[in-house]
Amino acid sequence: MAELAEALGVPPSAMLIEPDSLNTFENAAYTQILLANLGIERILLVTSAMHMPRALAIFRKQGFEAVPAPTDFHVARDPQDPSQKTWPGRVLSLIPQTDNLHYLTRALKEYLGIAVYWLKGWL
Repeated sequence: MAELAEALGVPPSAMLIEPDSLNTFENAAYTQILLANLGIERILLVTSAMHMPRALAIFRKQGFEAVPAPTDFHVARDPQDPSQKTWPGRVLSLIPQTDNLHYLTRALKEYLGIAVYWLKGWL
């Protein structure tokens, strides 16, 4: 991410990098230590929209005043889509799509993550 930020024009001197975390909880904990030394409590939390509820709860539990900035939104097909009003469109909409399995897997991972983090006391 640092390389991408730099490629987009962010100078390295403007970056603080937390390289040690292996999960969202560790990222929040290590970032809290890094930023506490600088007196920073308010942050802009950037992550995917699907991951935001868990990430926001974790960062807030670490004491941050975290402002959510979700990215990577996924949207469903508009129920008013004209192609759904014809009989071929209705028939085709009954065929399962692999994309939906992907989205279900991602959603289940987030719900499972929330449950595990709650059981560990991280939320």
